[in-house]
Amino acid sequence: MSIDELWATILKQSSPSTAVSSSKTVVFLGDSLCGKRTLLSKFCGQDGEIYRGHGLGYDYLPVKSKDDDDLGQLSIYSIDAAAPLRAQIKAALPNKSTLEDSIIVIAVDLSKPWLVLECLAKWIKEVKEHKDQWLELSGGERNDMADNFQKKWLKAGQFEELPEGALSDNLGVEIVVVGLKSDALQGVLNDEGMTEKHADLLQFQLRKKCLEIGASLIYASVKEPRTVETLKAYVLKRLYDVESDILQARGVSREALFIPIGWESEKRVNLLQEGAGLPDEIPIPQQKIYNFEQEIEPEDEQKSLQRVAEILEQAASKNPTAAAAMTKSRLNSSASASPGGAQLPRPSAAGLNASISGSPGGKVRKLT
Repeated sequence: MSIDELWATILKQSSPSTAVSSSKTVVFLGDSLCGKRTLLSKFCGQDGEIYRGHGLGYDYLPVKSKDDDDLGQLSIYSIDAAAPLRAQIKAALPNKSTLEDSIIVIAVDLSKPWLVLECLAKWIKEVKEHKDQWLELSGGERNDMADNFQKKWLKAGQFEELPEGALSDNLGVEIVVVGLKSDALQGVLNDEGMTEKHADLLQFQLRKKCLEIGASLIYASVKEPRTVETLKAYVLKRLYDVESDILQARGVSREALFIPIGWESEKRVNLLQEGAGLPDEIPIPQQKIYNFEQEIEPEDEQKSLQRVAEILEQAASKNPTAAAAMTKSRLNSSASASPGGAQLPRPSAAGLNASISGSPGGKVRKLT
């Protein structure tokens, strides 16, 4: 073997452990208060909730192989649902090549099961608009993306052809749908008078939609660290081919569901309909109406003065000395609280009685 051939062999053997791959990206989408920020903290291995302020959030994660080789740096973007979306998504996914080297995570809030499908549809629409309109991809480029993603899907599932119902709405983008707060789902259903069949209906609807767009589906809760680790391991597996022992499909769980790309089929989805069947819909709970604007009607002036006079009269009859001292103290307080600290002249008892009896609109018994 020549020197050149020897060096070529050495470089070829060492390249997987020394060369850093091109940057990969994961983008988190989801409505406000769905649990996305807390999920990101756990995903990045940090305690507590990451405060990302207003607008596009960014973090990164060094990626290593099982042999501790550097594989690259995963860019992590979080889209703020309360800020303008177009600029944020375009900054995170600026072109076709970035989009093809990315995973989009759509977070939905399972503690509000009646809103889950609406939320998912909203974010799928944003992804479509970004790909078809904002990036201004040609028809040929969009078809190439759809074909490439179909090949990925078939390879992951070891299929020769697409199962029925799969990729009927091929976006050409790899998506992971994450149902957050899965630990709260059953409690919410119980509180609203629903049953486990409603949880099965939600799972059926989500799995059906994910099959159509070729998305993976994971139920996660930050209270169950293994579910978040499953999401993280799955993203690294899909983007960097990092192997993990926890990536086992779980298609029957209500709290730790995990359906990877290429695993789902209509036959498996329809198993949820067996037996007693499923309800027609997840009802929207009736909103409780609270009246925070109770009107307070002011008491009539004469009635108020009369009530005060009666209270003072009753007190005077029980303890004349204490009542006189209280009246004197209040008069002194009023005088000392005058503007600029000036002493106001003390009204005489006759003057006080006259002012009370002379109130407009009626007579009040004089104090004696």
